[in-house]
Amino acid sequence: MKRKTTLRSQFDLFEPATITGSYCDLAITMHCAFSYALGRQTYVTDVVPGIILRNISVLADGDLQVMIDRIDEKEKCEYGLGSPSIDAPVWRRFRDNLKAELAARQQKKPQ
Repeated sequence: MKRKTTLRSQFDLFEPATITGSYCDLAITMHCAFSYALGRQTYVTDVVPGIILRNISVLADGDLQVMIDRIDEKEKCEYGLGSPSIDAPVWRRFRDNLKAELAARQQKKPQ
């Protein structure tokens, strides 16, 4: 008799998943995660930007600009973007990706 297990394998956690909710719900959740992670020295520094970039279509142009501005502001603070060798490069690369996305969106808009 095959035993049914309710525990998931740790590798099941890496399968693609879908998060449901309105665009507003998802955008707010991404902003909250971003706000929590920015400037901290934590493993989510890699995770949060990755999730946001994979779901960037949910975010409005203004959302992208807010994140860009927040990274710029945080970079000027005493504690900055976290570890200069670990966290800061991730946030700078993320900001570059946001700027590129925003620029691409602007080019697609009718003049």
